[in-house]
Amino acid sequence: MRSLLVISALGALGLGGAALRPASAPAVPVDRTAPIAQAVPSAAPTDAAFQDVVMTACLAPAERDLSLGEVPMARRRALAACVIRMLAPKMNEGLPARIDPITTLVAVRGEDTTMTYRYRLDLTAADLNPQIRASLERQVRADFCAAGAIRPVSAFGGAVRFDYVDGVGRQLMAIDISRC
Repeated sequence: MRSLLVISALGALGLGGAALRPASAPAVPVDRTAPIAQAVPSAAPTDAAFQDVVMTACLAPAERDLSLGEVPMARRRALAACVIRMLAPKMNEGLPARIDPITTLVAVRGEDTTMTYRYRLDLTAADLNPQIRASLERQVRADFCAAGAIRPVSAFGGAVRFDYVDGVGRQLMAIDISRC
């Protein structure tokens, strides 16, 4: 059996939000009464062996039968940080990945309870006027929230950050999402 935390982190954090997970993809429900060690749906983005490694490294055996509601937020945050530390290097395999004609996912970084997706845009700072920035932020938030991906992330005290840089690595903008 896989843990709800692994489902949450691998299913929500691991798919990178709207850019990598279509809004029509099923969201991972957050059932606060289900055991943490419930089965992982087949939609999880990593193989079962990796999920088992993460669960073994991050969850004490005594925690596997606890419901999410029985796990204090401080412990949930520690679990999220553990999963993020293990997941980020796995997600970097195969990067960079072209998302669309002007967007490339170049790196994924995990720091504490935040998973950061770094995208390179084939644009300059001058191309991103305030209206375009606002539109991009609204679209990223809407897509990510519509996919339901943030529910399990926020249930564990985590957040997702989308960093956008230009072709030489200069920061263009960042979008932080911890709840919808």
